[in-house]
Amino acid sequence: MQKPIKIQPLPNSANSVIVQAVHAFPPDMGGIETHAYNLCLQYAKMGYEVIVHTSSNPDSHETDSNLAKKGITVKRHFAISIPGFSSVKIIPFFTIHLMLERADIYHSHGYGAIIPFNTAIAALLTRKKFIWTIHGIPKFFGIKKIFTSLYSLAAHLPLKIANKLICVSDSAKEDLPKYA
Repeated sequence: MQKPIKIQPLPNSANSVIVQAVHAFPPDMGGIETHAYNLCLQYAKMGYEVIVHTSSNPDSHETDSNLAKKGITVKRHFAISIPGFSSVKIIPFFTIHLMLERADIYHSHGYGAIIPFNTAIAALLTRKKFIWTIHGIPKFFGIKKIFTSLYSLAAHLPLKIANKLICVSDSAKEDLPKYA
């Protein structure tokens, strides 16, 4: 059973900017999208300025307008999707988009996605904090298993850069040492 996560504010949360970077965001539906959305709402209630960078969605205008009223800015970018891998979206120049924000903290989501790499590099180059939330470790078979193996080798970079690593499931916490 998962224990609720209590978010501790920074001493000056009213002046702090948290940039969330996620491969998809509502109105797209899924576990990571819902988690990131709810986290953004909580951060905003705590006084943080929240900026979300994510992939484009032609149906996002209403969601983005409602979030803007709650103090959350959503910036959507053209993305190239990789067939067969729902979380693998390549956003050209994404690291640069992130670095141009006046972030105090970068927070990215997902294991198996490209976005945490972009976010880790942005945090490293701007010398800001990086939080990586891992929701689960995909288990592939056949040819896709090669992707998991290659990703696991490369994942050492964002894992090393991360100031905080959050596993939201027991299985992710147990599996991470096997792949990281």
